[in-house]
Amino acid sequence: MGRPHRSNGGCVIQHLTVRGNNRRPIFLDDVDHHGFLAACGRVTEEQEWRVLAYCLMPNHVHLVLGADTPRISAGMRDLLGTYARRFHRRHGTSGHLFGGRFHNVPVEDDRQVAAVVRYVATNPVRAGLCERPADWMWSSYAASVGDRDAPRFLDLTWLWALLGRDPEVARAHIRALMLQP
Repeated sequence: MGRPHRSNGGCVIQHLTVRGNNRRPIFLDDVDHHGFLAACGRVTEEQEWRVLAYCLMPNHVHLVLGADTPRISAGMRDLLGTYARRFHRRHGTSGHLFGGRFHNVPVEDDRQVAAVVRYVATNPVRAGLCERPADWMWSSYAASVGDRDAPRFLDLTWLWALLGRDPEVARAHIRALMLQP
C-alpha cells in the first residue's frame, strides 16, 4: 500500500529538507552541486514552484519554496530521483542516496519567512563550514543580498517583497538577520 499524499495544508510557503541516507554525503564535488541546482531549476519550472532560498550542505538540502500548486511531492520525487540517478552514474554507486522522504514545515507569516531564511543561510556557519553566510557558495544567501548572480529559478523579487517591499530595504533586512544572535 502506498503512502498517503501529503496535503499542501493551504500554506503557500514550505521549508523542505532532505538528508543523505544515514547522514552520508550527497555532494562529493562541484559537479554534483551544479547538477542538483540544474535539476532544481528544471523542476521549479515544471512544477511552477517559487524558490525563495536554498542551501546545499554536504549531507542535506534546504529549500524554501512557494507551493502555488499541490505538486510538492511530485516535484521532490522528480528532483531527488533525477539527482540520485545522476549521482550513482557519476560515482559508480547504488542504493538509497537519500534517507527517507523529505521533511516539510509550513511557513505561515512574514516573521517565519525571515526566521527560515536566516536559519537556512546560517546553516553552513553553524556546521563550521564557513565563517559567514556569504562565504558558502552553495547557498542563495549571497544572491539574496545582491553579492552574486542568482540562478534563474530563485525568486528574489517575491522574497524581497515579503521582507521589505523594496529590494534595497529587503537586502538590508536580510543582512541584518544574519547579525541576530
